[in-house]
Amino acid sequence: MGYPLYGLVLAGGKSTRMGEDKSLIAYFGLEHRIYLAKMIAPFCEKTYISCQENQLSENLDGCNPLIDLVPSKGPMSGLISAFLTHPNAAWLVIPCDLPLFSTKNITQLINERAEQGIATVFTSSNHDYPEPLIGIWEPSAFPLLEQQYKEGNYSLLNILNNNHMSLVTALDPEGLTNVNTPEEKRALSLLHPSVQF
Repeated sequence: MGYPLYGLVLAGGKSTRMGEDKSLIAYFGLEHRIYLAKMIAPFCEKTYISCQENQLSENLDGCNPLIDLVPSKGPMSGLISAFLTHPNAAWLVIPCDLPLFSTKNITQLINERAEQGIATVFTSSNHDYPEPLIGIWEPSAFPLLEQQYKEGNYSLLNILNNNHMSLVTALDPEGLTNVNTPEEKRALSLLHPSVQF
């Protein structure tokens, strides 16, 4: 067996296009960052929510917050902070803007995990590029992340494209639908009446 699997919900973004904190939207009766953390927790030895200090609330419902340990430069800072916390773990990373993400997506990632590369990630919906924020990142990615961060390049996609990774085509592609604007949020509620907020 390889490295242990830890979970990381990325919830530290500014949500500029949405106009409200995406991680706090309660699609299913819980802040979505907590909903996702609880979803992935059974698959991981420990699960964290990557967030900014101003996003801490009195009740994170038993979830572990992880504040950036390096100056915040987007998702890369969250992932580097995760590896600084547990460098010998692989990280199952999920962004907070996936209302329809499912255990089917998680199971597929774990089943198709290729530990010899730096990451196992889903392809985008049009299969043109990897989705760096939805996947499993291996410890071998850590020094690459640190080096690129020091060089001022904060693109996770760039690291994936220049190193050995494994691409997975989602069996449940709807689970990878991200919602970033009020219009997308309204459309989601029309297509999926069970989603409430």
